[in-house]
Amino acid sequence: MTGGTVLISGPINNQNGALDFGSFKITGGLLIAAGSSGMAQSPGGGSNQNSVMVYFDAYQAEGTLFHVQSSEGNEIVTFAPKKTYSSVAFSSPKLAVNTAYDVYYGGSSSGEAKDGLYEGGKYSPGTKLASFTPNSSGTYVGSGGMGFGGGFRGGRGRR
Repeated sequence: MTGGTVLISGPINNQNGALDFGSFKITGGLLIAAGSSGMAQSPGGGSNQNSVMVYFDAYQAEGTLFHVQSSEGNEIVTFAPKKTYSSVAFSSPKLAVNTAYDVYYGGSSSGEAKDGLYEGGKYSPGTKLASFTPNSSGTYVGSGGMGFGGGFRGGRGRR
């Protein structure tokens, strides 16, 4: 993936993943793939852009906001998946190595949503899941992932 915006909601069955590939290199653009965690995949090695694989301990209801912001409070993304989800693969040119970020779920946004992606407005925090700092080999957040998919494999917890 070299640019553009890809937003994926689903599947909800753990025997499928929001992404399904042999290899995935991302060098630009915004990717948000929310779905089940059983076969979850995210962009892997050789990518020039940072990615994070976020796992939840339980399914989040459709429309529950997924939000990433810098530790200083600068919004990176706010997205409302259209299906229940327990993992989110996320990549953005806004994610910088050696910069701390916080992941939230729930809450609300006063911004305008298009296809679930919020722009403008202000995010009112829900529940903080974790903090992370991207690294060049891939980053995992959370503890719910089963990790059978490709990309960042076998991830439980933070790296």
